[in-house]
Amino acid sequence: MKTAMSEQDEDLKQRAAIDLNKLRRIINEQAIANQNQAHKDQARDYVAEVITEAINDRQQKDASISRVLRPIVEQSVEHSAKHHSKQLVDHLYPLIGKLVRKFASAFVRDFIEKTNEIIENSVSMKNIGWRYKA
Repeated sequence: MKTAMSEQDEDLKQRAAIDLNKLRRIINEQAIANQNQAHKDQARDYVAEVITEAINDRQQKDASISRVLRPIVEQSVEHSAKHHSKQLVDHLYPLIGKLVRKFASAFVRDFIEKTNEIIENSVSMKNIGWRYKA
């Protein structure tokens, strides 16, 4: 009887140990999941603190940021020009208008200066003397 009782006790101990291990695994998995979530929540703050310096350092080191971002920006501008051309024109119009005005005023100013120079040279005493001799 003692052996039957001890076998039952041993069986109960084994089941209790198995149940205890399952419980430990469940608790540990939940703790690990909570810890992972906390790391994910803090990761954004960690990255936000150093990202601009890291990008600057990498760009100075090997200019890889420009190589990576250039195609992305070009594709984005191309997509915007194709699908949102009216908005793009509305945003660029004031800038283009200023550029055209600046170019036109520089052209007129240059034209007037050259015309004045030609008139001054053609009416100068030296020029009149050459024409008289000719």
